[in-house]
Amino acid sequence: MRSFSRFAAGALIALALGAVSCHSNAHGYQDLPHVIRIESRPAGAEMTVQKNKMFFTLPSDVEMGLSGSDVITVRKNGYHTYRGPIGELPKSGQNTFLVVLRPVE
Repeated sequence: MRSFSRFAAGALIALALGAVSCHSNAHGYQDLPHVIRIESRPAGAEMTVQKNKMFFTLPSDVEMGLSGSDVITVRKNGYHTYRGPIGELPKSGQNTFLVVLRPVE
């Protein structure tokens, strides 16, 4: 079931990114719009962008040149950490990406 969820999420991301008129980069991910919004469930998670060590508390509007291949880390106490490319996140709206953290059991 978990692999199907990842497949379905990947398919949704591919469709969503395909609908945005952006250019592909060398890694095959599309470059993202100049300003994107990243949200977390639950809200208040901490996000770090690996390439420049920028830190944000989510939700946050990020105004920098990111691509779908840029790796982020999202943490919140009591939840599993997410680490992966922005391009693998599901979209929750136009230019808005959502990180859903799973509670630690």
